[in-house]
Amino acid sequence: MTEKNDLGTPTEQLLREALAARANAISPHDLRPAQPPSGRLRRLRPVRLVLGIAMFGLAASVAGYLTFNGTPTAIHQDPAPAPPSVSASPTPTESPTPSPSPSTSAEPSGSPSASSKAAPTPTTFRNVTFGLPAGWTMERPDPAYGQVCLFAPDAPASARAKAGICDPYGVLISVWNTATEVENAIWPYESSLDVDGGWGTQPYCPVWDGPHGIGSGDDLRLVGKPERSVAAVGGHYAQTTKWLVQCNARERFTTQIWSFHKEQVLVSTSGLRDDYRDDLLSIVNSLDLSKHADPLNRGESSDIRIGFGAATTSVEGDREVVTFPVTWTNISATAYNAVEPVLTGDPLDGPVDVTKRPDGVLERKDGAGWTSVPAFWQHSDWAYTATSAAFPLAPGKSRTVTFRVRITRQDQMNSHHFSAMAFVSKGIRSLGKAEYELPIHVKTQ
Repeated sequence: MTEKNDLGTPTEQLLREALAARANAISPHDLRPAQPPSGRLRRLRPVRLVLGIAMFGLAASVAGYLTFNGTPTAIHQDPAPAPPSVSASPTPTESPTPSPSPSTSAEPSGSPSASSKAAPTPTTFRNVTFGLPAGWTMERPDPAYGQVCLFAPDAPASARAKAGICDPYGVLISVWNTATEVENAIWPYESSLDVDGGWGTQPYCPVWDGPHGIGSGDDLRLVGKPERSVAAVGGHYAQTTKWLVQCNARERFTTQIWSFHKEQVLVSTSGLRDDYRDDLLSIVNSLDLSKHADPLNRGESSDIRIGFGAATTSVEGDREVVTFPVTWTNISATAYNAVEPVLTGDPLDGPVDVTKRPDGVLERKDGAGWTSVPAFWQHSDWAYTATSAAFPLAPGKSRTVTFRVRITRQDQMNSHHFSAMAFVSKGIRSLGKAEYELPIHVKTQ
């Protein structure tokens, strides 16, 4: 066993030297309290570490020795104040987006330059993420309810209090998760895209300066023809329709709907002020649908969206002739070389004598002529009737085919129920289906 000398063990000797060096470094100035007093929590002072060394023995003395060296360490520094108005961006959730601070800009609220100064805020509702433009708010979203309204910066407080009423001060986003939700959905409907009156379901004038019901002095009607197109957003395709509607001689408003068929997401607005047009397009173009790409799990069976256009009626002798367009749109990322446009039907209201088959003919326009195709209660014969009319359909592209049904006037039918389908591989694989009740106004002579 090694005997200790007068200076003690090497460790004790190092400890004494460290304590002596530290004592020589402390001045009366170091022992004074900090001036002025600070409200922040302060780190532990070196003096307390000296007391800790005396209390905790050898292990603590080694730690104290390491602390007493002259190298600055984080524990001796007060935290720097956080930079103003900078915070980490949280992961988007389905909780309401906080209302932004009022703008101090001298520009009028709602102008495009005022509303585009800051970057949009990523916001998520029902797994659909989009950019919320600066100044816009999402009022009290309920994930259990499939619709949410995004209000423009200068929407009145009375409109914000009614979060379910979006027009004309905001943009409505509808996100449907199940087939039941789709079946029970409220306006806007996907079928609204295809009809001239799809801009609304109620006699209402959603003008920005004072939305109101339709009175005796109003004349609510469509101006011109709807504008229809297909928009590509992040690899997904939406059909969009835009209507210009007149309330009276002084008031007009615009309604527009974007419908992502496969994703079951719709974006709509009615009466939104024109200077928010850039913000509206920013919301649509920022949509991230990757987590809501196919909520109904239909796969390729919903790659083709089918829509029925407005019908026109004429009389030819003893027959009622109803002509109507049907449009097939490829809303997938797959190009199809031969899409077969199949149409068939059965009566919804039926003839007076339901035991009789309606005496009618369904025809498809092929080039300059008309081709007769099976229609009434002929089982699956129709599945192979459109092979000769097949056409290629690239992603985002549409093809419209015109049909006409010729019903004898004695059949007294009020309507006829049709199903339109998209097939490939000679009727083996289905890419889409839509149903439509075609109105037929027949009067017995």
